[in-house]
Amino acid sequence: MTNLLPKLTIAIFALIIVSCKKPDLKEENQGNNQTQRDYSKIPDASPVSSRLMVYAIENNQSTIPYYVLANNNSINYNSNYNAFISTGFVSLDKYTSTISFGSRSIFGFDGYYPTKTFTASNASKNYTNIKVLPLISAGSVIGNSGSGTIRLPNNGDLVLPPYSFGTPANPGSATSFWINAGFTTPSAAHYAAYLPCYPMADQGGKRWFLNSYGVYMLSPWASDNNSYNVDFKENVNVMLRMPIPTNLSSVPDTIPTWNINDKNMWQQNGVAVRNGNYYEKKITKKGFWNFAVPVNGVYTTFHLKANNGLGIPNVRYLIKNGINEVAEGRTDANGDGLVFIPTNKDLTIDLINDHRFNLGAKIQGLPFGNFNKASEISISLPARQDVVTMRGAVFDCDGKPITSGFVGIRAFTNDDEYLFPITDGKFSAAQWIFRGGFFQDTLTIYNNQGAQIYRYPIGLKSNLPSPSYIYNYDTRYYTCLNSSQLYCNYRIDSNNYSIVGNTTAISPELNTSPANTNDIRFNLSNNGKGIRFYTWFVANGSYGFIYHSNVTVDGVAVQIDASPAQPEIHLYRNDNRVGGFKEGWFSLYYKDNNGTTHNATGNFRIKIL
Repeated sequence: MTNLLPKLTIAIFALIIVSCKKPDLKEENQGNNQTQRDYSKIPDASPVSSRLMVYAIENNQSTIPYYVLANNNSINYNSNYNAFISTGFVSLDKYTSTISFGSRSIFGFDGYYPTKTFTASNASKNYTNIKVLPLISAGSVIGNSGSGTIRLPNNGDLVLPPYSFGTPANPGSATSFWINAGFTTPSAAHYAAYLPCYPMADQGGKRWFLNSYGVYMLSPWASDNNSYNVDFKENVNVMLRMPIPTNLSSVPDTIPTWNINDKNMWQQNGVAVRNGNYYEKKITKKGFWNFAVPVNGVYTTFHLKANNGLGIPNVRYLIKNGINEVAEGRTDANGDGLVFIPTNKDLTIDLINDHRFNLGAKIQGLPFGNFNKASEISISLPARQDVVTMRGAVFDCDGKPITSGFVGIRAFTNDDEYLFPITDGKFSAAQWIFRGGFFQDTLTIYNNQGAQIYRYPIGLKSNLPSPSYIYNYDTRYYTCLNSSQLYCNYRIDSNNYSIVGNTTAISPELNTSPANTNDIRFNLSNNGKGIRFYTWFVANGSYGFIYHSNVTVDGVAVQIDASPAQPEIHLYRNDNRVGGFKEGWFSLYYKDNNGTTHNATGNFRIKIL
């Protein structure tokens, strides 16, 4: 009889695979004409190197310090950014990067330490979320000889025969055994974030997308000194019962079940069998149990861009198939994301600004696409007042472009310092920032080795909920205090102008005075060409408003038009002394003699007289 068991097991397993895949393949082909569906081969390891930031979303890290491990690199929590931040580049993998919480985790009392396997890129910085599936104390049995049925979340059951538990120590010393349990399903909020590995599994030379019917997390613990050092015995019939979802178009008699293996990836562990309105599975260990049917899946890379084509970094995204969550993550430093998705499904994407002070700004239900092969797409963020873009140039003391390096923008309202590469002396940047208001931020110029060259205070502003003005900054930065260059680069409507000067001139017209009061005159002109106005300043002298009177354009007095937006000025350098400099950016709308409204915006470096 013993010799027949392996053959019988193989026969049953083959029958199960056929019976569980047929209903799903039939369902997959409904409503589309594509008969050739693509799939993903198991990709080879693809090492990448990048900085890493990890956000433990909707969890409080303010009082208990703990850390994240990424390939044995310890990444510490930084309260200034509300995130875990690597001090340098860490080794990751494009398809299967894995992190875990280190010891002292505030979640240790639940009996498990969270892990996350996610995709990564070779960008200068990658971002990922980790969110802990909440567990409840579901019930207990008295002593290891006790038995009973424990009601789990989602009306599931855990049937415990006598002597269900084993530990490295003597389990008989425990007076009771408790079960902490949690449940999630694709139609529930945060499903994709709760998963310890994105929903994929490798089997038969393919990488499959796991179409889940539900996921349980089970964490037993004992009332002795061993606490959570306890597990289910493999040779005892511990039965997990999950209610069958009521919204299925077909209900197979069996479905595969999956655990997390030592590589933190889903691996099949038998099948669950239908019994009335439940799927039942004898379980052999604690942890995650995923009731899921494998379906064809492919990788898709998407580029999230502002309406002017610049990539938007560090935006949380959520891919959905109807109400079911498929994938989640954050765009990298280039504004890109890599997701593994099921084929032949009409998918949508939600974009979420979840940084502090941003009030949970969301853009929901944007079309993402329907795919039957690996693809690469672009997604344009609708024009919004809270998406700010910046193009700039970086110079040395002699006015020559800096050929390489990075510009780091530390936005107070976002939990990050964004890094944008300098190429041939220029950089471009896009950020989804605070929903209205002005804050003091920082712009830092780095060389390729990450050493700081120069740092400026800057001001970035968005204008929600009104007026409907979109900020696009155009700036220049000199990396030393002693440059003799003066300039004003400005645009009126679609026409660009440039005024240049030098501090060695006997009477440079690119100037400002006086140096130490709020009522300051700005002369951004030379030989009668350019703009002049008076301002007053707030925010420690870095952000101000332009008076509606005494404004001239090319020597002609004009009337301010405040209906599109109030005129304003930002300073990212203010020496505030005679002989020093002011550097900054301005924007105003004005009406000409015919009553036509024009927009003037520009940046400047002028001398204080």
